[in-house]
Amino acid sequence: MGAKKRNVASTAGKKRRRPEAGSGTDESTTTKASSRNIDNQRISENAFSQLKFASVILVVAMMMGIAWNKMEHADPMMISFLSAICRSASCAPFVIPVRRYLQAARPIKRGETLYTIPRSLQFWDLDALRDEFVREHLISARHAKTGNALASGAFLAAWIAMKLSQSQDSMDTVQRSYLKLLPSSEQSMYHPLMWEKQNLKEALGTHSLNYAVALAYRDMVESEYSALVKASNSRYSDMVSELDYKVARINVLSRSFNPGPGSPEEDMDNDEMEFYGEHGFNFTSGCQALVPILDMLNHHPNPNVGYRYVKSKRAFVIDSKTQIPAGWELFDSYGKFTDSHLFAKFGFVNGDGSGWTQASIALFHRMLDTGMDLEFSYHSHAVGSSRTDKSVQRKHLTRYLQYDDGYVDCVEGPASHPNEFALKKLKLEHLLQIANNRKRWIVNAPPRSPASRPAESSSTVNANGIPELDPQRTNIDFSKLIETCRIISVVNSDYDGKALDMLKENLGNPDFVLEQNSDSLEHRALSCLARLAGTSLVQYSRNLEEEKTHLLSLNDNQNYQSAEWTISHLKLGEMQVLHLLSGAAFSIAKRLEETLDKTAPENTIRDRPCPKKFIEALMNNQ
Repeated sequence: MGAKKRNVASTAGKKRRRPEAGSGTDESTTTKASSRNIDNQRISENAFSQLKFASVILVVAMMMGIAWNKMEHADPMMISFLSAICRSASCAPFVIPVRRYLQAARPIKRGETLYTIPRSLQFWDLDALRDEFVREHLISARHAKTGNALASGAFLAAWIAMKLSQSQDSMDTVQRSYLKLLPSSEQSMYHPLMWEKQNLKEALGTHSLNYAVALAYRDMVESEYSALVKASNSRYSDMVSELDYKVARINVLSRSFNPGPGSPEEDMDNDEMEFYGEHGFNFTSGCQALVPILDMLNHHPNPNVGYRYVKSKRAFVIDSKTQIPAGWELFDSYGKFTDSHLFAKFGFVNGDGSGWTQASIALFHRMLDTGMDLEFSYHSHAVGSSRTDKSVQRKHLTRYLQYDDGYVDCVEGPASHPNEFALKKLKLEHLLQIANNRKRWIVNAPPRSPASRPAESSSTVNANGIPELDPQRTNIDFSKLIETCRIISVVNSDYDGKALDMLKENLGNPDFVLEQNSDSLEHRALSCLARLAGTSLVQYSRNLEEEKTHLLSLNDNQNYQSAEWTISHLKLGEMQVLHLLSGAAFSIAKRLEETLDKTAPENTIRDRPCPKKFIEALMNNQ
């Protein structure tokens, strides 16, 4: 367009200069020339105006064409739904649907309000708990193994599944359309809750924290459905199959938002709050809500939009947090999740190093604390409850004590090593005290690429290569893991020979910690940590470099977000943390070793475990 304007101006300029170039002209000729000059100028100005108008029309047409091309890729049901919902919600016209996500149709400035979604269009857990059938038949449901109450999200899922199984004539058109748009069982097959348990084992490895977290979510949902069926005397299973409940639960897990605690705006008085409290619910930390439009946004830890619930408006408001170029997808943040929890709850990882990673040295036992707060746990929330059986944990915990570092001979039993065996039994009891304390077994690593930002679209690979965990730049606090390894590695001579008394006096004290005492104990504890992390690493089918090579072969648009790509990213993140942990602990232990008397018994570090029967003696002497 600019070139055409320059050509028009250049031509007009030449016409204006022609009379000045002539010589010997008379007045009549000059007058005619002046008249033609004026006419030519008017013609050129009209042509310029027309071209300018045409330029504007063309730009608008191009923008509409771009939007139309994008709209062609959108789900037709989604287009129809958005058209209907935006009659009640406030919707920015310059945000368009593409497939099932949202995209900027023109550049968006920081701080622009994009959507306002009123409460009338949302589905809350409070709505579910106020349902007559839920109150009469489901609200008393409890997890069979622990007696714990189900999370409020379970009732929201149960209620949604009921609505989908029944006639929806009582609902308005928009709400009915929204429920029909929720992913079906076929569209939810990507989620680990839909995987066969054996497939999860083979993909992640039973030793890994990734597997433990995914299994916890799976166990939670299966336990919830059984509890709902039992509480309703099978009335619920007559209406909703386990598969349909599972799909609804996936939708609530992956698509619900926290509007904050229940408030007077929700007409929830003290009596209702007390009623929920009696049934094990606590809404002080917030409710759960399915929010149309908001749940179309994909996740990134560094998003370009943000959302908030405005109580005075009783609405979720979505604003831009950064400048967003035209054609770019809108991303919000689902919260601060490690990749293992992001996968288990939402069914994906970003793969660009923007998320937290974690690893565990709980190689031999399964922690009953799942890291899911009050949503689900393998042990009872009731104080003093006897429902939690720790006998299996006790047996598995003995394996941490199989090396007997710090002794010349392995501790065989009470007959040959009475004092050493007595200490070993106390060490087992202390391990049992902290067996479910996640801080004592799990370490979190910050994002490997904290500056990573969302790509233009969630359908294209965001990562530039493979995320690397730089030991020089990564600050990981593994002091709590060393505290655990001190319990595993302490010997009778530590703490001036008072180690046995210290452990005996602090039985029953879950906050007890063995503080750093001597270089010998610290050397043993660090060697223990390096051994546990290193042993976890060798459980994988590929080593770290092989996993990187494998992931590189998958890091393209064709394999992006496939099950194999996702699993490889999960494994790599966990392996990188374990590798860093093992390397750091081994390096520090080696530096300490140079200052120690290697011939002293307390500095003995074994390459192989002691005979298994010596460990079994711990279980035989309860």
